[in-house]
Amino acid sequence: MLSLSCRDLYTFEIMQSQVKIKSPIVQLDIIRGIAILAVFLFHIYGATFGLDSLPFLGNFRDYSKAPNLAFFVFWPYQFGDLGVVLFFVLSGFCIHLSFLRYVSSLEKQGLNFSFKTYMKDFFIRRLFRIYPVYLLALLFFSFAYAPTRVDLGTSIGAFQFFSHLFLVHNFSKLSFFGINPAFWSIAVEVQLYCIYPLFLILRENLKITKATLLVFIFQLSYAQLNWDLDRQINEIVKNLHIPLLERLQIFTQLPLTFWPTWIVGACLAEKIFFENKKLLNLCLKHKLFLLLLYLISSQYKTFYIIGYYSIILLLVSCIEDYIFDRNYLSLPENIVATIGLCSYSIYLFHQPLLNWFADFPFAAFPSEFLNPYFMCTLGAVLIFIPVFMISWLSYKYLEIPTHSIGKKIAQNLSLKELKT
Repeated sequence: MLSLSCRDLYTFEIMQSQVKIKSPIVQLDIIRGIAILAVFLFHIYGATFGLDSLPFLGNFRDYSKAPNLAFFVFWPYQFGDLGVVLFFVLSGFCIHLSFLRYVSSLEKQGLNFSFKTYMKDFFIRRLFRIYPVYLLALLFFSFAYAPTRVDLGTSIGAFQFFSHLFLVHNFSKLSFFGINPAFWSIAVEVQLYCIYPLFLILRENLKITKATLLVFIFQLSYAQLNWDLDRQINEIVKNLHIPLLERLQIFTQLPLTFWPTWIVGACLAEKIFFENKKLLNLCLKHKLFLLLLYLISSQYKTFYIIGYYSIILLLVSCIEDYIFDRNYLSLPENIVATIGLCSYSIYLFHQPLLNWFADFPFAAFPSEFLNPYFMCTLGAVLIFIPVFMISWLSYKYLEIPTHSIGKKIAQNLSLKELKT
């Protein structure tokens, strides 16, 4: 137990407010803005053409399924789903950087780090950061928004709502894209928070490099096993004749599948924090090679895992280059940074609203005017503006206040334990 003076307690409180709330790198908001814009364009693409990528025929894409020429003109939009991967990398980076700053500030004050105290602090802050606005979006789309409304009087409606309420909806194909398709990654994000303590234990015992390598090796072996485990579970459930449980995907959707993406971001944070250096520092030809591997994997199914790791490394390399090499920010970058500030609310609200704005406000336009070229250019801008305004209000009047409440609760709890 620690015995602290009043001055120590005051200093620790100030330290707590600085370590986890303020981002030390301005460019992070710009990267978040880029990520959410990419996701938005990806969903515009899917809503416009009825599909966001060509299906596979064997190991290769079936180009005969393309709806029209415009589908190929706006083909880069389909890679907007990488915005979600980028969010996972950024999450690992920010969460772990926050931890490193927390420990460093304790050391400067001559205080011992308590794993138990930090975990309480961490989960309280994350709960108030993630859940309140998510709950608002869930209630709105479940009960107020007609196209996605659920009926709790039916078994499927209750299953949809309560699986989303407890953030386990990604474990079944019935609820994975239910209510709001974008919600699936919020469940994964929270589940990644739950296994973060395990990573900290691995890091403490193996150091960051070996811990990361172990996670990557585990994921490679686990990726071969999880599909078979889910298949066996589904065979068992079918014999029980419980329809709601017949499409489970527990092992394939465990956060372990997405762990390497998150952990690489944590590695980058550690490299920058302790050495102020880039993690990868790739030259242009290496970046182009990784991009080529990813593009090949997007068209050739057998190369999927190679493309998956390639794009993670490429995104990390681009992030570190932007952090280190970009000092002066232009006006467009500042605009994107503003979008990045409320990227979480945009992510939660944009997809169902996108479909509504696409159908209703443009109803007055002649049908021939609402062609794919319009929808993927000017139409996308016109739809994004009201989505951004709604999201900004959510960010200002819900995200910021609830985040502040969580910070205060976590601080008071930590100070009370330290006093003890």
